[in-house]
Amino acid sequence: MRLLLSFIVIPAFVFSNLFGQAAIRTSGSITGLMDEYSSHTHLMAGFTNEVTLQESHDILLSFYLYGMRMEESDFQGVHFLMASLLSPDADGLKAAANRLLQHPAVKWVYPVLLDANGHFWGITDKIYAKALNSAKRDSVLDFLNKTGCKNIQEYQFDPSVICAELDKTATMGPVEIANHLAGSGWVEFAQPDYAFSPAVATNDTFFKYQWNIRNDGTAFQGSGTPGADMQVEDAWMATTGDSNTLIGIIDSGTDTLHPDLINRLLPGFDATGGNKKGYPNTNFPEDGHGTSTAGIAGAEAGNSIGISGVCPDCRILPVRVFYYAYDTVFGLIPWSTGTWMADGINWAWQNGADVLSNSWGMYDWIFPFLPGGTVIADSAIESAYKQGRGGLGTLSIFSSGNDNAAPLWPGRNLHAIAVNATSMCDERKTATSCDGENWAGNFGDSLDISAPGVRIATTDFTGSNGYNSGDYIFDFGGTSASAPNAAAVLGLILSEVPTATAKEAREALERGCDKTGGYSYGTSKQNGTWSTELGYGRVNALTSLLIATDRAQQPKARSKNLNVFPNPASEFFFVSVKMRGILEITDMQGRELAFFHLDSNQEKIDVSKLPSGIYILTAILEGNTERGKLQVIR
Repeated sequence: MRLLLSFIVIPAFVFSNLFGQAAIRTSGSITGLMDEYSSHTHLMAGFTNEVTLQESHDILLSFYLYGMRMEESDFQGVHFLMASLLSPDADGLKAAANRLLQHPAVKWVYPVLLDANGHFWGITDKIYAKALNSAKRDSVLDFLNKTGCKNIQEYQFDPSVICAELDKTATMGPVEIANHLAGSGWVEFAQPDYAFSPAVATNDTFFKYQWNIRNDGTAFQGSGTPGADMQVEDAWMATTGDSNTLIGIIDSGTDTLHPDLINRLLPGFDATGGNKKGYPNTNFPEDGHGTSTAGIAGAEAGNSIGISGVCPDCRILPVRVFYYAYDTVFGLIPWSTGTWMADGINWAWQNGADVLSNSWGMYDWIFPFLPGGTVIADSAIESAYKQGRGGLGTLSIFSSGNDNAAPLWPGRNLHAIAVNATSMCDERKTATSCDGENWAGNFGDSLDISAPGVRIATTDFTGSNGYNSGDYIFDFGGTSASAPNAAAVLGLILSEVPTATAKEAREALERGCDKTGGYSYGTSKQNGTWSTELGYGRVNALTSLLIATDRAQQPKARSKNLNVFPNPASEFFFVSVKMRGILEITDMQGRELAFFHLDSNQEKIDVSKLPSGIYILTAILEGNTERGKLQVIR
């Protein structure tokens, strides 16, 4: 847990008017709203830079005798300390805040509003205001200075917006300041900053176990590394999927009656000839495999039960291509044929699948016994890639395998993506990784990416069938779990950018990966730097989504006189020109970062010192000005 370092505090005498006349709602009194959304229990406190985490704990604990207790709240990307009252009431809340404010290390204290489901809302120390013009800007700055605001500066993403922080000496609270500015005639807008739990957060019962979506580092998630997840919640701010985006689960079949899946399933296909429309056998617990992979990808979110899929508003095409059988010599084994595999893949892409999730593969020792190799299944994968989605292409995701060896076929097919497993500590899954499970994911030259693959909470057969007696399993693992995690991120990408080709979607997925684990990403491949252990890295849904959306907004036509490649770039890019000129690199706010003379037909430009992001290129070539975007990704 870390502090939310927003450094302001209002004086005690204005605490009771913290919300002032702010329009929290369009109707009803502020008092009524405070009564409705506050149980007069919780305060949020920020501390000075010099205070350590342990010291902040001690500060709050020292107020126990005054009727307060320390609470810890941990949300994705926002970590802070809360105090609550042992005997809550409105006067007690105000008195507790006043006591906290007297401590020299406490910079701000504000009340927290809660709804019936525990979602919180509270303001912080910052004020944002955008002036109407330069003259009005001077008035805004003068007012902020007079009220005791500190650290007044331009907002880093929009220089026309002023950002300020309150100090303990401020004569007004943040809402009062924002209200005054809003009514002054000086600004387009003014508002206090706030911390909140967004509506996009799922209310599914077992969501807290899903470290692949939000890794809190808690014990029931395996005590991993906080933040070592696929950044799915942040991606959900843009999209939670689209019902027109279909994920084909090519597996052992899916429980089509599962309450967390039933609203996301379309009629499926049984390639094994059982005519079950994608429903599995129920002879052995292992037959629940496909139900578990389907849940990882697309279980319904926000329905107050179970879990959430990574792409919860995508729909699932359940396809059965194998089932489990008992053999007197080999025992219980999964059973399939090359034709079943090919049939399942072909049916899925021909029936609208945008992404294919395949948690299966074939061992290399079998290949010498295959006359003609694996042509039928390889052809299905290639056809999906070239003809799926009306010619845009359908991508196939495959598990790399769990044998600490080279990735299995079909994952190493050139038109497929092989996925290794990561632990909740952002490392390659091995027998010694932090999860404690005695297996290791397959890695090596044909590996593409990696995704969470241990202790994944997901759906199980309903009732007594499946892995557990209940409807869910909390330790589903293997690269079988990694494949649907990655496939669902592709589902998010194609939901947001449905016109992306398979090549473009793959590029976004692979370039967006985080270079985690401390491995050497020293090999350069088509879509960035690469490592033997994790490929391009561990999947990051938000970064990949940003890459895909930015690429979709870029004009397809190239400049007649200016050509930049590669784009996105990592350490350098080449600029090819047909005439002499100059090239300027600026950030998105127009601030100049670099300036080059273009004297030859092709120049190599070093961008190794630029952080990842989007930059503007402006070339002046013999009087002609041309502009474009450059994306830097590492």
